[in-house]
Amino acid sequence: EAIEKLNQAESSALSSGNETIALDIAIEASAVLFKTGQTDAAEGEFHRAAITYSSQPKAPDAAIMSVWSFDKTVRFDARKKRQS
Repeated sequence: EAIEKLNQAESSALSSGNETIALDIAIEASAVLFKTGQTDAAEGEFHRAAITYSSQPKAPDAAIMSVWSFDKTVRFDARKKRQS
């Protein structure tokens, strides 16, 4: 439910022409996904935010968080395989 509300807020900010706020909201939604263990989804959403709002100063931050989330996903998957 939190993600859905954040996605609605992002759309609203974008509709109002405020890409800076839309990107901030997209990053927050991605962080919520990551914090709830949905690292694959978080990686994809950080990446989407970086591409969608590429003209914004924080877009590189979203790109870095996407790579970081991907790294965490790969490491977690590798750890699970070793434990099996």
